[in-house]
Amino acid sequence: MPEPTFFLNKSLGPVSIVRPTTDALNGAVAAVKGLTADGLFFDPVTSQNTGIVNRLLELAEEADAARRT
Repeated sequence: MPEPTFFLNKSLGPVSIVRPTTDALNGAVAAVKGLTADGLFFDPVTSQNTGIVNRLLELAEEADAARRT
């Protein structure tokens, strides 16, 4: 259950932030794959995903692998 928290500044009021519990289905890679499956990066001229998808996946993998220290 999301709990109210203050985001950026208390003057903005409380908000609820929902965070994924696992990266497997809810992490950055899953987000890029979902957007790709939805056709967001589809180029109708070539009938393929644009070249940005590979770079986004690289960045997403790095993001999912990151750990706070």
